[in-house]
Amino acid sequence: MPACEVSGCTNQPGKPPGTSCHRFPSDEAVRARWVTALAQNLPENYQTNSYVCSKHFTAEDFVRDYPAELLGYSRRRRLNPEAIPTVFAGREPPAKRPKSKYQTQKETAEILEQAYNMPRQCSSPHMLPHQ
Repeated sequence: MPACEVSGCTNQPGKPPGTSCHRFPSDEAVRARWVTALAQNLPENYQTNSYVCSKHFTAEDFVRDYPAELLGYSRRRRLNPEAIPTVFAGREPPAKRPKSKYQTQKETAEILEQAYNMPRQCSSPHMLPHQ
């Protein structure tokens, strides 16, 4: 059974329940970011085919499987390709910078524009625009 490579962590897949293990990324740039983030928490003799458990990632680091969530299926937890382990004992994950008011307004305007430009499909004569 693989164990988490982070110093002091003994988690394994499913132990404790809900824990998943993730290999170091094959992409060299992302792997270098992992090693930098884990620098103080990796043993000197770590291997790049080692695992880091899910407890060292935030919820936003995982890809959500909406159909499986809605239907109640068990699902395999997958990391976003750019996810970096940031949660360690005694350290809080870095705070994400909140969106600016301008970013939020721009995103809202884009969503409304997309909704307004969607083709209207209706079968009920009551839903048709008045002529």
